[in-house]
Amino acid sequence: RKFINSLKTTGLTTEDIVERAVPEFSPTKAIANDSALSRLKSAAMDSYIGVLHTNLLNLSPLAASRLRNHEFRLQRRTQELLSRVRPFQEGMKALGRNNPVKNEIARELANGESRGFARAEALMQRVDPSLAKNFQEVRNVLGEFREELKDQYNFEGLDNYFPRLVNNLDGLKTALGSERENIFRAAQAAYAKQKGINVSDIAPSTRDAINNAVIRGRAPSFDKPAPRFLKTRSVDVDNNLLPYYAAPEVALENYIRGAVNRTETNNFFGQFARGKGKKFAMVENEDGSINFRDSIGKAITEDKSLRQLNHADSQKVQDLLTARFVDGETPMGKLSSTIREAGYMYTIANPASALVQLGDVAINAALKGSWNTFTSLVLPKRIKITQVIEDQISKEFSDPGLFAKALEKTFKYSGFKAVDRLGKETAINASYKFNRKLVRTAKGEQKFRDKWANTFPDNMDSVVDDLKNNRVTEDIEFLLFNELSDLQPISFSELPPGALNKHLRILYMLKSFTLKQMDVVRRNIIQEYKKGNKMQAAMTAFRLGAYLSLSGLGVNQVRMIMRGEELLEPEELPTEALWSLLGVYGLSKYTATKYISQGEVGEAVVSTLAPPFVLLDNIGKGVVDLTDEDSEQLKILKNIPVLGDLAYMWFGGGAEKAIERRERERMAE
Repeated sequence: RKFINSLKTTGLTTEDIVERAVPEFSPTKAIANDSALSRLKSAAMDSYIGVLHTNLLNLSPLAASRLRNHEFRLQRRTQELLSRVRPFQEGMKALGRNNPVKNEIARELANGESRGFARAEALMQRVDPSLAKNFQEVRNVLGEFREELKDQYNFEGLDNYFPRLVNNLDGLKTALGSERENIFRAAQAAYAKQKGINVSDIAPSTRDAINNAVIRGRAPSFDKPAPRFLKTRSVDVDNNLLPYYAAPEVALENYIRGAVNRTETNNFFGQFARGKGKKFAMVENEDGSINFRDSIGKAITEDKSLRQLNHADSQKVQDLLTARFVDGETPMGKLSSTIREAGYMYTIANPASALVQLGDVAINAALKGSWNTFTSLVLPKRIKITQVIEDQISKEFSDPGLFAKALEKTFKYSGFKAVDRLGKETAINASYKFNRKLVRTAKGEQKFRDKWANTFPDNMDSVVDDLKNNRVTEDIEFLLFNELSDLQPISFSELPPGALNKHLRILYMLKSFTLKQMDVVRRNIIQEYKKGNKMQAAMTAFRLGAYLSLSGLGVNQVRMIMRGEELLEPEELPTEALWSLLGVYGLSKYTATKYISQGEVGEAVVSTLAPPFVLLDNIGKGVVDLTDEDSEQLKILKNIPVLGDLAYMWFGGGAEKAIERRERERMAE
């Protein structure tokens, strides 16, 4: 009622509210309009700014729902299995890197299918009885995989199997010497016999694939192509070869993630089979690996709902799924990963940046209700994050490089990970309360059913019944996964296709949150408005603007106190609140003042898109400052992760500089 009265007083319409909710100079303006005009201006706009799942949802709601379910099962199952083997991994890690007993255990595990695990278990019992006990759970997990993979590949599996992971392939090849030639020749002969050709007719690329497959642990047989973690071994690991393999705890994690990803991917594409009871067969390359591009094309032609799309839309669906399952599964190069991790470490892994994460709560309050959000924030959490997703900050933080372990520790000790976890658990619990209240009335229940019809096409009644009776089932956890996915980039599907390209991924550094908030505006305001829900869209725009500006203002004031800066004057608060809102959508005060106000729009775009090479900048400036008597020599303190920024502000003159800069801005105004 107050909102409607305010509209009458100001003379604004709901159209004005929606229009003003999107920053004028933000990329959100084009992507949110969702019109053919923006695509004529930039045909690839959605590929670089639009979230993959939203783009797929606009083309095929059923395919988008299947993809969300795949992401949910992938993360949930990975979390479940890793939690079961984690005690063993931690026990092995505690033995130390160069422990002779650990090396003996690693060697015996690597050769388990030929020698059995008796000696490995005896060594574990001798060094730590709990390690031997925890190893039994590892064997249970591997046994479960064996049965599942047997069903998918008609593969008999391996007795006493423990995964290996080569971490120095070239070194291993050199160490094997002439012995490997016999193994390779046997593998090539088996492949040639199976194909009915001569060994000399094998293509060079296929020959290399066979050799690399063998060296990583495959048998010299390609009769039944399958993932590398299904093949029998042909190389025994001795003390000379052991240094070229990863530690058992690392190999185990790599195996579980790879096996879960493969089986769940098969399950995802299995939904596209033509007709009930038929099995979808993935397209395979000659060496037994999956050809995802051809498999995606085949899935689209076999699925009834996707066959109804016109050619252009069908191609878009294929491009989106290719981005997810081909580009998204391709890791970045080591250099790019290292640069990105260093950038995170020196920009957001500090207490002040951790505090900014609380801004997520404001978005949830605007969409799910302030009371639901507040009580979920301060009261004990009914639903834990690990029930819904793998406990991670963002899919943006995958692809581990040189600084991966250091980055993980800085996130932990800066408080960033704890605040992120708090925000996610607040979001899923607030969503649970919101939906429970929604289904209490007939009107609300119908609204719930309409929204989630494609997500739960066969079991909507049981989902509603679970909500009404306060039961947290797997269906409810999937519902909450969807709710959280709509707010945060917790899977590859919640990033733009461009962000999944290994060559472009570094350009999206520290931009995944901003792009996701653009997506929130697009779905909850612009698209709802175009559906005819004008008042709902206007109310959402009003709440988002109010909550984001006020919460951002409050967080910034607390950050200024933490950093020893002078607080804002009362008359400065409205302007600062506006910049807090615009900052969420990619327009910073710094960019607007330095570039846009001078008409340098191109420079503003470059400044926004360029990755923040903070580490290189700070080190370079620090070296110059140390050699210049008139410079701020203590500015190099900012290079220290976690507490460096606060140390510079309090003890290196940073607070004084900030106050001087603020005074100059006031004088200029």
